[in-house]
Amino acid sequence: MSFIAHRSITYPCKAYSGSAALRCEAQLFRTNFIKGQHRPLMNRGNSQASNLDSRGQRLNKLLDGVLNGRQALGTASSPLFLEAICAQPDAAKCIDRLIVSKTGLSSVQTAMRADLSLSFFNGHASSFIIYLQAPALRIVGGGSFLQQLVIAMVEPSIFWNTFSDAFRAGSLQEKGELSFGWLLLQLVVLPASKAAPYREIAQDQAVLDRLLSSPHSETSAIGRRIKDVVATLHASIPDGSDTFPGDRHDNDFADFRLISIHPTADEITCRELPFLRPASFLDDAETADSRVATYLDNHFRLLREDMIHEMREEMQIALGKKKGKHRGLVIDGLELVGVHFGPDNKRSKWAIELQCKQDLPVLKRKKDRRAFLRDEGRSILRHQSLACLLVNGKIIAFPTILRDEDQLAKLPPVVLLCLTGESSTKKALMELKDDIQAASPGVLLVEEAGEILESHIISALGSETSQLILIGDHHCQIDRQLRPKVNNYFLTVEKGDGFDLNRSMFERLVLKGYPHTTLSEQHRMRPEISDLDNRELYPSSSKRNTYEAEMVLKIVRYLAQQGYGTEKLVVLTPYLGQLQLLQSILKTETDPVLNDLDSFDLVRAGLVTEATAKLTQRPLRLATIDNYQGEESDIVICCLTRSNVDHDIGFMSSPERVNVLLSRARDCLILLGNADTFLNARKGKEIWEQLFRLLACGKHVYDGLPVKCERHPDRKACLKKPIDFDVLTPDGGCQEPCGTMLSCGLHCCSSKCHQLYDHSKMQCEHILNDVCSNGHTLNWKCFQGRPPVCKRCEKEVKLAEEKRQRDFADKERRDAEEREHARNIAKLEEEYEQQTRLLRDRQLAEERANAIQQKQQDLASITALTAKAPPTSSAASVVPDNGGAPAATANGAASTLPTSADALPASSIHHSIPPPTPTSTVEQVQQVSTGSEPSSTPTSGAEQEWERQKVMDGASDPSIDAIMSMTGLEAVKKQVLQIKGKVDVTKRQNTSLKNERFNIVLLGNPGTGKTTVARHYAKFLTSFGIIPGVAFVEASGSSLANDGVPGVKKHIETILKSGGGALFVDEAYQLTGQHNFQGTQVLDFLLAEMENRVGTIVFILAGYSKQMEKFFEHNPGLQSRVPYTLRFEDYNDAELLLMLERMIKKRYNSRMKVEGDFGGLYWVEDERALETLGHWRISSLRSLVDRQTE
Repeated sequence: MSFIAHRSITYPCKAYSGSAALRCEAQLFRTNFIKGQHRPLMNRGNSQASNLDSRGQRLNKLLDGVLNGRQALGTASSPLFLEAICAQPDAAKCIDRLIVSKTGLSSVQTAMRADLSLSFFNGHASSFIIYLQAPALRIVGGGSFLQQLVIAMVEPSIFWNTFSDAFRAGSLQEKGELSFGWLLLQLVVLPASKAAPYREIAQDQAVLDRLLSSPHSETSAIGRRIKDVVATLHASIPDGSDTFPGDRHDNDFADFRLISIHPTADEITCRELPFLRPASFLDDAETADSRVATYLDNHFRLLREDMIHEMREEMQIALGKKKGKHRGLVIDGLELVGVHFGPDNKRSKWAIELQCKQDLPVLKRKKDRRAFLRDEGRSILRHQSLACLLVNGKIIAFPTILRDEDQLAKLPPVVLLCLTGESSTKKALMELKDDIQAASPGVLLVEEAGEILESHIISALGSETSQLILIGDHHCQIDRQLRPKVNNYFLTVEKGDGFDLNRSMFERLVLKGYPHTTLSEQHRMRPEISDLDNRELYPSSSKRNTYEAEMVLKIVRYLAQQGYGTEKLVVLTPYLGQLQLLQSILKTETDPVLNDLDSFDLVRAGLVTEATAKLTQRPLRLATIDNYQGEESDIVICCLTRSNVDHDIGFMSSPERVNVLLSRARDCLILLGNADTFLNARKGKEIWEQLFRLLACGKHVYDGLPVKCERHPDRKACLKKPIDFDVLTPDGGCQEPCGTMLSCGLHCCSSKCHQLYDHSKMQCEHILNDVCSNGHTLNWKCFQGRPPVCKRCEKEVKLAEEKRQRDFADKERRDAEEREHARNIAKLEEEYEQQTRLLRDRQLAEERANAIQQKQQDLASITALTAKAPPTSSAASVVPDNGGAPAATANGAASTLPTSADALPASSIHHSIPPPTPTSTVEQVQQVSTGSEPSSTPTSGAEQEWERQKVMDGASDPSIDAIMSMTGLEAVKKQVLQIKGKVDVTKRQNTSLKNERFNIVLLGNPGTGKTTVARHYAKFLTSFGIIPGVAFVEASGSSLANDGVPGVKKHIETILKSGGGALFVDEAYQLTGQHNFQGTQVLDFLLAEMENRVGTIVFILAGYSKQMEKFFEHNPGLQSRVPYTLRFEDYNDAELLLMLERMIKKRYNSRMKVEGDFGGLYWVEDERALETLGHWRISSLRSLVDRQTE
């Protein structure tokens, strides 16, 4: 190791930001800085102390009045105002008052231009300028306050122009020349946009010569500093060069200060090479006069070319001018949707909103998009990262990303772009420059100086820096160290084109023979590790290796079990791909040791609480070799990654990288890699051969990780595979059980051999059990103690209480629904009656109108006939039989009106019959609705469960529906659902039903539905795939006994020909009857077939309960071959009445009227004792039908 200590640096050392680019301007700093001198004006009047005090008070009063705005300056008071400023003992406090006051700077401007005489320049003006040279003012605000005062004096240039002319004419005295020189120095170091007119004066040779030739040392020193600044303004161009700066594109200028930091579209698309100087040009003696300017110019151009190299390459790929793969994110089809101003309560930059045409690939299938963008996706469209906006293949702008997770989480996402101009870049750089200058360290110490670009060191130097210390590796092995990182390979030392951008200042000075000191002793590493890099060794795409990654993590786990925490461990790898693989494996790893490397054993032993462990928990350090240079650790585990038959080791052939790798560990270095790949490498195998020879000499090359149990020294192993760690060293020791008695005094430590000796606080994990008062099994770990209460008992009580609450809530809900239903029915009935009344009123009104209309038509008809009848000549002489009184009709017509129907019009005949009154629609509806609804029994539990399965689980089966529709048979229905449940569970578990028996016996009295259920049961098994066919063969026990074994075989062959099915044997007990001598043979044959035909034929047996008991006693094997039983209970009164009612309604299509309705039948109980009660409904119906004929 070496360090360079340098005092009174004589090369450029000040970073400076220009108006349109990153501009580095330098000036020479020496130890003889000009110190501010206070030269108070002498009172020309009375010299007595009282007069001085009185004048001082008047000056202070004038200063206060001007700064507070109470008094305006005039020609006479302006010199006094400057004198009042110079009389203030604390210069920093006085300047602060001037800056803070609203009239302070304007008053200084007024005072400086109020008098332009030589006496003023040599007197008050010079005294004020010298007052501003106080050292304290350079510190205040990083010199910003002083800069404001300087600018206020010279803008507008009334005072400055006259003051400059006086200096050129030689009219200024010593104090005036010193003031002019200092003021000119402050002006030329201003930003380029403001310093341009003053730099022209500084470049005037006459002005510069007068300052340099001044007999006064302070003035000549300022002249030399101005000369150094002027030297940075004009760079040299190599003699005989064919290239010159400028005119390549719209952002190429001879003066680098005019170059914009952000590239332009013309610059990106330009194919002409940029203007760059080789590093050797700076060593040319002919360019010594302009070396500083050339140095700054070249550094700026090299740094900027390195900055835009990847950008230019990416744009050429995007525009199709170059083949390659995009490094960044490319989004096509953006659409402008608006302008983003941010929230109302927070100031933020405005941006344009561009909506993506489709979702981003990285966001697809992400449930919580915002959470993903905040955590794993935080690198997607980073905030303030630079982007390029292209429209129709043309570059429009280089905006910056305004990252808003809410906008990006939309579907499709919305991207926010900020369009910042040159002024924004300039402002940011000026703020950065102000921060650097505000630090202004006196001594600058640079660690690992060989890894830092020279420009970075130059930028850190301030105006007060008097010493620079560079610390790095020894000069004779400088070429073995990793150099600073740059993006453009063509500018590196390794490329050999001479630009040498990645050559550090440390390396450059060492190569030039600059004096340095070498350290003679190192305290980092053990001698065995140090020897690896002291013997000759110390004079690109990312790769992945899953095996080595798993081995590395197992080694880390093993070391953690030995007590090595994260502060002592580091994992290095040369490739980012391997680093990402290690990170991803650690992220998904659930191993408790890897999740807490520092205190897992202590937590397990009870010596440290989990909360305390979390407070001190630190992540495992993972890094690449390049990024770990300059750091060190007790234990370094390196994953070399490369393993291939081509023996390609990539950039691991670099001696510098190997050197860094070997010099990071203090106590232990573990290398994982394929020795064959590295020893036979096509490039760089020499260095690896030498390394392996050194390792082999020390017997440090192994096929795996060599381990030895500390508690059992005779137990040794070499762990070659990840599984070996779990098998041979499961808990960090060996395979021997620990055996230490725990604090409970009952059980020993159940772990394998491990390094923890203190078991006093370790919790005993042994499982104990007991039974509670309700018979529930209790389990607990020994350290927990017996549970005070049974959780199952508590759960049952809780469930019972919850059920009561639910039942109560359901009852409340049903009552409320019933009340609401009653209200709705009442409302509907009321509306129904109202509509009925309206309908009747409307019908009566129509009938009355029709009657009136008919009478009117009759009247008109009879009137017309009367008018057409001929007059009777003897009408006056006819005397009626009624005594001479003339007969008159109701209408007043004569008795001669026609009496036959032929004399009346047809319409009169038709309408003479009153139309029938239409029957009311309401009455018709009432007549139709007089039929009573059929009775029904409450829905059983099995039926409710089946309905639930159909609604909630989507179950469907017609055969089960048919069984559920049958009256009664609750036990049968439950058993059928249990069989279905077993089938469903077996299917969910993906197990086979091939060897399951589904033979069943039906027990019950006649008429209880056994045959019907048997048919439905067979269909149910077929629909669920239990049996392959649909054949259903019925036979009685007596018929099978009569036909014998051949008859049974015939039935079975029939079923097999149909592909499978069911054989139903009714009254099966007859096979064991005393008179059926062939029945036992048939039964024995059926037993064998039941075993042989599992999965093809299902045997269904039926009979009376009592008789079937003897049947099953015939052969004990029947119980196992017929595992299911359905018991058909006798029907109760309500069920029999319901079945009889349904049969009557089915027979007569609900047209039969029953006196007293169906509820009036009470004669069922007369036959309750009969076994054939199930057939009662049929016999009763037959009796009813027969009585109708009597």
